[in-house]
Formats: sequence, structure tokens, C-alpha cells
Amino acid sequence: MSETLYEIAERYREVLGMDATNEDERAALVNALDSMDGEFTEKVENVIRFIRNLEADASSIREEEKRLAERRQALNRKAENLTGYIEAMMVLTGKRDVKAGIFTAKFKANPPAILVLDESIVPREFFIDQAPILSKQAIKDAIKEGQTVPGVEITRGERLEIR
Repeated sequence: MSETLYEIAERYREVLGMDATNEDERAALVNALDSMDGEFTEKVENVIRFIRNLEADASSIREEEKRLAERRQALNRKAENLTGYIEAMMVLTGKRDVKAGIFTAKFKANPPAILVLDESIVPREFFIDQAPILSKQAIKDAIKEGQTVPGVEITRGERLEIR
């Protein structure tokens, strides 16, 4: 059974922690590290190959989702157009309801809706107060321009890039 990448890395760390006091021990340590380095590199390559397969699968699924979303939208537009067609023909003929086999098409009143004519004269009690929202982009831009912004600092982490 082959070792996992974690097991190889742990063994590598243990060998690095060993003390080599004479030339023979140093040579043995270098040989051990060289052999483990090959195993580690091979294991990393295999894991990266697996990552690439997963990414390819995810990309294929994303493309299929996009295709299906476009198809769904097209079907919805077609249904809306046909509903509009029936509505226009009912208005043209003056019919308010039609019984068509197992279906019924009829006009119904919508629930009441609010139409604001002039927001400036609406009393304040009907407005929602919102807390200020911090713009990190504005802070970043200000610091780039040389301004000092109290209470913040720019940090830079790192990420693993696989090519």
C-alpha cells in the first residue's frame, strides 16, 4: 500500500529533524531526503492530476448548467409570450374568462400595490434607517494614493498556484 502525501511529508519532516554528526550520517540523511523528495514530487503530481480532473468535471457541469439555464429561460419566454397572446385575444374579444377543456383563463384583480408619487413628502416614519456600510475598496484606493486611514492596514497573504 502506498503512502499518502501527508505520510510522506511527515516522514520528510522527521528526517529533517534528525541530527547528523558525522559524514556517514550526513550522507545517509541526504540519500533519505533525495529518495523521499522523489516520492513526494510524484505524489504531488498525482494529486495535481486528480485536481485537474475535478476542475474539468466542474467546468463541464458549469457549461451544462449554463446551457440548461438558457434553455429554461427560452421556455419561460415562450410561455410568457403565449400567455400574452391569450390575454391580448381575450381583451380583443371582450371576454373576461374562458373555460377551455380542463383549463380556465380569467382576469383577476392583483393585490393592492403602493405607487410613490413624490418621495420627498412621505413622512420619515415610513423610511428605513440603515447603518453605514464600510467600503473596503474606497479604503484601499485611499491608501494607494498615500493617505493614512486610521483603524486599518493592508495585509497580503499567499495562496498556492498550480500551473
